[in-house]
Amino acid sequence: MPFKGSTPILPTSRQDIDDGVLACEAATPIDEHLAMISDSDPTWLKCKSSLWGQAGRVQTRLGAMTGLRSLEQRGQTWETWASSASKQARRLSQEGVPSRLHGEYSRVMGIVGKVMGYVSGDDEYEFRQMERTEQANDEIYSAQHPPPHGPTKTAP
Repeated sequence: MPFKGSTPILPTSRQDIDDGVLACEAATPIDEHLAMISDSDPTWLKCKSSLWGQAGRVQTRLGAMTGLRSLEQRGQTWETWASSASKQARRLSQEGVPSRLHGEYSRVMGIVGKVMGYVSGDDEYEFRQMERTEQANDEIYSAQHPPPHGPTKTAP
């Protein structure tokens, strides 16, 4: 039971929920996110599109179940964005755009592998992991400093 003179924290009607969803849409327009796709990290974009695609599907289903049309439409908008972002990530990867996230992962795994090679006494494994770390550092640098003419396709 609320205290005398206090206002409820939770929405009291479906219209209040609907108004809240519309206010959220006005505060965070989808266009801002779409504008950032072209210069995004392909691995990060793939992860982000997967997360927001799932969130959009949940919103769509919740909107359909509760009858909140704006929530359902918002979910469909996120699903559409996630689909185009996923396609963009695939295209960037195919074009050879370096990924800082992938480079950081490879660098850490290269360092761990180098230590494992050292501890086990396997010089060849240790050397391969040092090369992996160097390649990862190159990928990180390339992601931070793209060439002026755009990405170039690299051999796998």
